[in-house]
Order: sequence, then C-alpha cells, then structure tokens
Amino acid sequence: MRYFDSLNKAPSIALTGLDNRIKELEIKAMYSVFSRMSGVYHEDFTNLVDDLKKYRSDKTRVALVCASKTRAKRLADSFRNDYSLDAFFSEGEKDISISPGQIAIFVGNIHSGFEYPAINFALISETDIFKTPKKKKRREKEYEGDRVTSLSELHIGDYIVHEDHGLGIYRGYRKDRKRRCN
Repeated sequence: MRYFDSLNKAPSIALTGLDNRIKELEIKAMYSVFSRMSGVYHEDFTNLVDDLKKYRSDKTRVALVCASKTRAKRLADSFRNDYSLDAFFSEGEKDISISPGQIAIFVGNIHSGFEYPAINFALISETDIFKTPKKKKRREKEYEGDRVTSLSELHIGDYIVHEDHGLGIYRGYRKDRKRRCN
C-alpha cells in the first residue's frame, strides 16, 4: 500500500494495453492512443505511392526506415523525381523536423511500420515495401579432387585445400605439446 501512496503523491503516467483500473491509484485523467499497422506493399509501388499521396493530402508526417543508405537515397530520389513527392534522405542528423505531408527517409532497422492517426504520423519499414528476402540455402560443397585419407599421402610442398582455411602448402606435421593437440 505504501507503494501506491508514493505514486499518488508524484505526477505519474501509466501506459497499458488494457483498461485495467487499480483501485489504489487515483486516476485524474485517462487518454486513449489509437495506432494501427501501416500498409504492406510487397513491391507494389502503385499502392505505396497512392498511400503516400493520401498521407500528403491528410498532412501526415511520414518516416520511412531502410536498412541501407543506398536504398534510402534511391527511394528519396525516386519519390521526388518520379512521383513529385516531398521526400528527403536524412543521414544521421540529430534534430529532424518532418513537415506535414513530408516524407523523411532514415537508415535503420524496424520490423514493421505503424500509424498514429491522431497525431498524423506514419512510420513505414523497408520490409513493408519490399518482400523480405528469402534465406539462401547453403549448397553442399562438391569436391573435384581426391580426399586425403591419411597424412602419409601428403608430401612437403604439396598444394592442399583445407575445408575451413582454404588454399595452402603442406609444410609437414608436428605435435604441439603445450596445447596437447596435433
């Protein structure tokens, strides 16, 4: 109970996803913040540009986050030159002001985008725009040469290819007593 007494004396803000009223807390004001996921485009630039134009007409500030600087710059140029949208690339500036209807493009990583309609703000992630890349399957390595089955097959000066270390020249075999390994 003493914990709640100290909370009630100091200015406090509680953020919760549920309307869970704690009877020991004095609630002076309650606010609701509505958010939703941003659109998912999967390389459909027509829908993306339509949404960006709608954001412009609604005076929504848009932040777009790309994983690479090259892609971020390319998108900013494309939005400006090909679609006449007010977009700019921001490279690490600390205090950025996004004007209503403007698109700011940043380098960073975020899993998915979201919108806060009440404050006219939208964040779009690169994965919302482009399909997430499929992980490449590692191919089994195919060896054309003969595998060495015994060290007696090797002669000093032979060229060898090690699976982990690559190309080398066989210099012989020695036992390392300090590390107790061969």
